[in-house]
Amino acid sequence: MTTPRLRFALASLGLAAALAACGTTTTGGKNEESSDDAVLAVNLETGERQTFPSEDDVPDGWGLCEGDVCPEPLGCTSLEEASCLSRTDCAPLYDASGTFGGCTEGGATCDPAECGPAPGMPSIECPDGSIGGSTGRCTAEGGSCGWEIRQCPDPTCDEEACGPAPGMPAYLCDDGSVGGNTGLCLANLDGTCGWEIRVCPTDPACAADACGSPPPSAVCADGSGTVGDCTQNAEGVCAWETHECPETLCDEAECGPQPGMPSKICEDGSVGGSTGRCILYDGEMCGWEILECPEDAG
Repeated sequence: MTTPRLRFALASLGLAAALAACGTTTTGGKNEESSDDAVLAVNLETGERQTFPSEDDVPDGWGLCEGDVCPEPLGCTSLEEASCLSRTDCAPLYDASGTFGGCTEGGATCDPAECGPAPGMPSIECPDGSIGGSTGRCTAEGGSCGWEIRQCPDPTCDEEACGPAPGMPAYLCDDGSVGGNTGLCLANLDGTCGWEIRVCPTDPACAADACGSPPPSAVCADGSGTVGDCTQNAEGVCAWETHECPETLCDEAECGPQPGMPSKICEDGSVGGSTGRCILYDGEMCGWEILECPEDAG
């Protein structure tokens, strides 16, 4: 199986061999052509320099050089994975599942062991398609190493930059987020602006580790808990689903005479014993609520 770096290297070798067959050589970025029409050009994505027999032979995506002075390559944030990996000044960003999520300006990196345990916070997909939150990169800054926590860039543009708004409607997705025309004028990865047309997520479920440690969950009288699954919220961010216990009160007549046991204050400050509440148990029968103190249950 070839990696992106290997595929790129093989492609570069193939191109170099093809150019050599035409009598073209490149040494240190300088043209050593015998032809007066030969030109030097730079790949605007990878930064690679090559000489070509003439301007007509320069492929799309390459910029012509004037002498040894070449145009600057594209910024890292506009690159696809293969080009990002080929650049020493850029660094790829990956989410918790290992999926490529964008390219960023490369900084000095450290061995992950120097950063210690990875933070429990999740990675999130920013509105511009890049990865925010925990990037999974152990980087050096200010003479020390630490896990990179990235803030999402401001994605909004002036509405004039997007032109007339599309006539398509917005609609509510199954996860509660907005799909279709959101009415937002956002910046794209290539720096242009456009109206956001959002596709509803097909599977709102997230991996449990994408939400970090779950919050404490209370056990409700009906047996359910107050913490649900790790799912995408309306902003597209993975988070633990939380809810209040359902209303389970019954009419006191359905519980009969109250028990003769008293209420008491537990060591943690909560109420134990008889609470005086007639509640529904397991969705089937009503009874007086009797709570155990945590120290008694332990």
